[in-house]
Amino acid sequence: VALSQMNIEAVGEMERLAPFGAGNARPLFASRRVEMAGPPHPVGGNGRHVAFLLKDGPTVMRGIGFGMGSAYEELAGVRGPIRVAFHPKIDVWGGSRKVELEIKDIEIVDRL
Repeated sequence: VALSQMNIEAVGEMERLAPFGAGNARPLFASRRVEMAGPPHPVGGNGRHVAFLLKDGPTVMRGIGFGMGSAYEELAGVRGPIRVAFHPKIDVWGGSRKVELEIKDIEIVDRL
């Protein structure tokens, strides 16, 4: 899917399919040619997770890979397109709502 398709309205509709769990998996999507829109950042205790911005045309979204901190150094060397599998979620912070991508898998197409 194009990241532009992952807007508040579409993700809100997906959230109506909840509760997610055994027998009702959260929808999983993939984007095949996105770019890093900035350097990745380790987050969480001991850098257990990694966060970064993804760009697909004019659309930029934050992605976070929980438990994927070990991918930080590899992601820091990315200079071309990557492929990502993700669960889109609505993040509420400081009164604003935006779509955030919970990254489940990454394939790096080009490296340094």
